[in-house]
Amino acid sequence: MKLGIISINSHTKVLNPASPLHSYVFQQFLKKNGYDSTIIDYKPVYYGSSDVAVREPLLWRAQRPGEDLKKHAEDLRRWSLLYEDRKVRFDKFKEFVDTHYVQTDKCYNSKLLDEEDPGFDCYLCVTDIIWKDNPVNGFDKGYTLASKCMDGKKKIAYTASRGAQKYHPEREQMLLERVADFDFISVRETSFKEYLEELLDKEVPVLCDPIFLMGKDFYEDLAKQPDYVPEKDFVVIYLAMNQNNKLVKLASDYAEKHGLELIELSEYPDDANIPEGTHHKVIYDIGPDEWLWYLFHSKINFTNSFHGRPGHRLRRRRPEAGGLREGGRRLRPERARVPRDPRPQTAPHRRGTGGTVEGAVRPPGGGAHRRGGTHPGHRRGEGPQGSGTAGCHRGRGAETQNEDPPRTGPHPPSPHPVPRKHINRKETDLKLGTRMRSVFLFRIICSGRFTAP
Repeated sequence: MKLGIISINSHTKVLNPASPLHSYVFQQFLKKNGYDSTIIDYKPVYYGSSDVAVREPLLWRAQRPGEDLKKHAEDLRRWSLLYEDRKVRFDKFKEFVDTHYVQTDKCYNSKLLDEEDPGFDCYLCVTDIIWKDNPVNGFDKGYTLASKCMDGKKKIAYTASRGAQKYHPEREQMLLERVADFDFISVRETSFKEYLEELLDKEVPVLCDPIFLMGKDFYEDLAKQPDYVPEKDFVVIYLAMNQNNKLVKLASDYAEKHGLELIELSEYPDDANIPEGTHHKVIYDIGPDEWLWYLFHSKINFTNSFHGRPGHRLRRRRPEAGGLREGGRRLRPERARVPRDPRPQTAPHRRGTGGTVEGAVRPPGGGAHRRGGTHPGHRRGEGPQGSGTAGCHRGRGAETQNEDPPRTGPHPPSPHPVPRKHINRKETDLKLGTRMRSVFLFRIICSGRFTAP
């Protein structure tokens, strides 16, 4: 079966390094699991037919002043400062795609897909904000797999997203008509899951974004050292599409406090409003592989981009993310929870003095333990009777019935050989990651829609 992947790649007006990255990662994940696929070189309707608007926005905008002359002048100022760097950035994006993708020889748009069939048996629209209702052009036919060449073929949506947008009620019917014949739909955000399940009256699971389908070694091999390598430790700030003054202040304050260099990789650097006096450097002429290098080697990342998170998640460091919001809620993929320890657990002790805990009985079903041991009667406050020392573990005691047993010596060893704060995160994440990675192929393969190549 021939699989064709359609997604946001290098043909996007915003040169977000993750756009070509997630399509490549998804293709490699399929290959790792025994499925060959081809990425369709696709230009969405909002992109237009020429690369000039994206590669050389200064020339393109100079010919289209519009009605807002003040905004037009600001755009010309911005792109004049980035004129050469923008061309280098665009060319590096294209080089990444040409080097790593297995893609179609011909570049398609929605009109051409109505006229020609690329020859695939199954089409997959993959991740990011591909189901956005554009104010001018509406839903893109390619991203919603509504082109004529796709009629009667198998259709799969993997972690589709609408971003922070809410559809107008009159536009819902168009989306419903386009996705009604999909064989499988999964989304990236819980809010979108709930919306589609109500609209389509079918199960729509939340799955992890392709960026998380591959592990640390894969990204380390993919990352490429850039021309500029800071001499000292640094902080990265990456704003994808809009400014976030609060996040910028957090990043600059953190860098100043810890004596770190602040590296900015944003799409529109002048939107960041970095405070004067900050040791700040803009790096703009980079490709997706160099972008990854900065994310991996920084002390901490500050970003409002969903795809700005992988570097530190894969290195087990936590980024500070502004995140997109919808109705006050952070848009993020549904997270699998680490299962609770199945071993018997106990009720909490009350803090105080003395050697008894009144009414400390184990509730039905047990409860979650906190860090520390589960020692009979030990709590913050006094130590063993007669010792005159104050010393005890924070946490929950052993199962008791009305009274604690007398304490006659030092704390016995904890029945939990691995305290909670020392859980083997690598092993736990591996188990969860394996489960999440298998969900997509498990549902498809076991349903009989595919046969192994």
